Amino acid sequence: MASSASCSSRCTCEAGDAVRPAPALGAAWHLPLGGGRHLFFSPGGQPNRKPVKSTQQRWDQAKEICAMCPVRTQCARDTLGEEYGVYGGLDEHQRYLIRRKLPRVIGKWPWARRLA
Repeated sequence: MASSASCSSRCTCEAGDAVRPAPALGAAWHLPLGGGRHLFFSPGGQPNRKPVKSTQQRWDQAKEICAMCPVRTQCARDTLGEEYGVYGGLDEHQRYLIRRKLPRVIGKWPWARRLA
């Protein structure tokens, strides 16, 4: 359980929620694993398909929480490899589509940019 010192003023945690650091971000921000876990990790989705309507509705609620996060951009960048859940305002299907498109986009970059 995180102390209140590591929570943001916009934190969505409820008393007693277990928390874990968002991947690659340390204590800068965290995901609630208690009351909000069902929003971020909702069953019914598969990365290679659009989710069922009820799952999409839960993910949309999770994305509203992500929109308030001070490290949303970094989280979205650093979690493109995550297969399941909502991270950085992107759901698993959106990250799947980005991962599929990324090699084609990078292939058009000049060599100097690819190595940067």
